[in-house]
Amino acid sequence: GERATPPRLVTLTRGDDPTAAAWVGLHRCLTHEHPEARPLLLALGTAPDDAAAVVDAIAQTADLDPRVDELRHGPDGWRRPRLVRVEGPTEAPAIDPEGIWLLTGGTGGLGRLTARWLVELGARHLVLASRRGAVDGEAEIGALRARGATVEVTALDVTDRAAVETLVGRLAPRLVGVLHLAGVVQDAVLRNQSAERLAAVLAPKLDGARHLDAATRALDLDHFVLYGSASALLGAPGLAGYAAANAALDAIAARRPGARVIHWGLFSGVGMGRITDADGAGAERGLRPFAPDEGARVFAAALASDRSIVGAVPLDVPRWLAANPLVGRLDRFAALCAEAGPATDGGDTRRLIAAAPPADRARVATGAVRQIVAAVLRMDPAALDVERPLQDLGLDSVMGLEVRNRLAAAFGCALPATLVWTHPTTAALAAHLLDEIAGEPDAAPDAAPDGDRDDLLDAFDAALDDIDDLL
Repeated sequence: GERATPPRLVTLTRGDDPTAAAWVGLHRCLTHEHPEARPLLLALGTAPDDAAAVVDAIAQTADLDPRVDELRHGPDGWRRPRLVRVEGPTEAPAIDPEGIWLLTGGTGGLGRLTARWLVELGARHLVLASRRGAVDGEAEIGALRARGATVEVTALDVTDRAAVETLVGRLAPRLVGVLHLAGVVQDAVLRNQSAERLAAVLAPKLDGARHLDAATRALDLDHFVLYGSASALLGAPGLAGYAAANAALDAIAARRPGARVIHWGLFSGVGMGRITDADGAGAERGLRPFAPDEGARVFAAALASDRSIVGAVPLDVPRWLAANPLVGRLDRFAALCAEAGPATDGGDTRRLIAAAPPADRARVATGAVRQIVAAVLRMDPAALDVERPLQDLGLDSVMGLEVRNRLAAAFGCALPATLVWTHPTTAALAAHLLDEIAGEPDAAPDAAPDGDRDDLLDAFDAALDDIDDLL
């Protein structure tokens, strides 16, 4: 008989504060890690606090296109958010050469780059603050001073509200700009998240932004800039806590006139690029790192922009879609994906296998799986031993999710998040997938096996409790 359509995993948020915004980042990572649950976010915003609004929100899910994963309620009713490209301004931002700029997280690689960009734009007085109050790149600081800039390096724990208020109070008479760069990453897929990991990520990014906002509200700043992450816009497997913390920045900026968030992509060997793109595979997955000079131009445009939220990502759409075939089909990315040409419904490998003689189908399936696994592992397919455990070849949990997503799209079937651990070799994966599609009609990869879905719901409920407590 026909398979029953499984329920969707729906998250309902209310309000326009950082707590509600944080759920957006977590949801967008969930679409990468568990597309089989067809996650849907219903953001009520400031809709009336009554049962009717909740009922209306839930009614929006009836007969909803499964490609729609976010709905937001505003003054004009429900809308579908979409990520689009925009051209930034070309004029240089106004910089007061006599004013002081405070950079939290300013002694790290991206902080030192930003300091250089500010000096190139005309800033002459910088305070670089970090927890340790130490700079690894003394030569870079020396170069800034040689150009006539005064650079103070100081220790500051941005999670300590009193310490933030003390430093801001000292600088206040001449403070004209604040840039909040501080942040840490604690990689973990949702199933392995914990309250401790989430707290470690939320504190410097979100609490730091809150403290800086409160301490400078009464000041007439020219610029209040929060550095976010592309993961808050695109989502990313294994970065749910980090994406949540960065998405929460949007709500802080939206409530403060003139404030802005810059959701940066990667910088090779600098900042989060040094951690999340240590293997240099970002470009192969469509997230090409910025060159420093390229970043300088984007930074200047972002400062001059009148938008409160700016995404600064050199996105190679075709490559990103190849690495994220299921997420790429979501309505939220429709405008970007149009750049890559007409979308396919997936299942290409499944159709090739069906068209092959029965005696050749195992070979075709193994070859297809080998190509996908090798692409994720960044190795020559011919050198991949199909009988060797994938974990021995360097596969980790995040890469396992990418393999699962690529296979689900290629074979046109629903696959559990535990796929590569249950079937740990290329040959075992191919045999399982061949059994999975044998005699079955084509199916969209959007249905989770019951057991896997129950485990996911348990893990998601636990994560909800942890984040609610922390926020």
